[in-house]
Amino acid sequence: MENFLTSLIAKRDLEHKISDIEHIMQTAIRLVPQSDKTNHLMIGQSRIGGKPDIPIYMKWPTIDGHSIPFLAQINLAEISVNNRGDLPKYGFLLFFSMLAWEQEGSDMLKGYTADIYNNYRLSSDITYHDVSPSQLIRTPVPPDTFEVSSISTIKFNEIYSLPNAVAWARDPVLTNFNWTEQEFDRLDYLSRDLVKHNGALLYNHLTSSSEHQLFGYPASIHWPVTKSDERLFFQLSSDNDFDLMWGDGGAIYFTIPEKDLHRWKLDRVTASFQGG
Repeated sequence: MENFLTSLIAKRDLEHKISDIEHIMQTAIRLVPQSDKTNHLMIGQSRIGGKPDIPIYMKWPTIDGHSIPFLAQINLAEISVNNRGDLPKYGFLLFFSMLAWEQEGSDMLKGYTADIYNNYRLSSDITYHDVSPSQLIRTPVPPDTFEVSSISTIKFNEIYSLPNAVAWARDPVLTNFNWTEQEFDRLDYLSRDLVKHNGALLYNHLTSSSEHQLFGYPASIHWPVTKSDERLFFQLSSDNDFDLMWGDGGAIYFTIPEKDLHRWKLDRVTASFQGG
């Protein structure tokens, strides 16, 4: 365990729980936005929002004839970290979700009615494409949906991640821990210390430290995000620096059954949302 982690654990008087903490500690891949100059994006470059680059064989995803808004694309070749988990080295991940409707200030009613949104709110399309950038086409947003505020030029960093320990949103990984509530409270403070450490390390040039990430533990707000047999796949948080606000400061989560993640089967990825 790295020295700074040992120091944080000691600060919260949890040295006697260090083996448990080592057991639950995960690594995550944090997406750090660098700019919002969408005009300078290369084909295939990772981004959140804007216009996607989709394979020439792919049609824009729909649900019962309704176009699903584009959220993000990730070029896996841009990720250079020590622990990639189950991520392939190359290819592209594309995320489309009706939960983009939660973006504050968007033309959210464009092409939709309240009934459409309520019926298809959690409908998403998450796909992996093992293609080269030359097989991608920048695709305009269909007229029956809207374009999410764009964040571009993403940098990827590996971070440590701990589960949410507060009673109302306690992560399922902690279910069988025979800890006192005081110890869970200290674990919660340790998790916040880690968030601050990550923020100081990655976001010293920005006014906020958004939590866009692949893998690790979700930054749950009101209740647990994952079930006991699930993992966080992707998380999009609100981001003040780039005017990206989900509801009133919430986050969009994509979770996947752990066995499917190991097999790289994405057809059962599910989406959820928690407001601020």
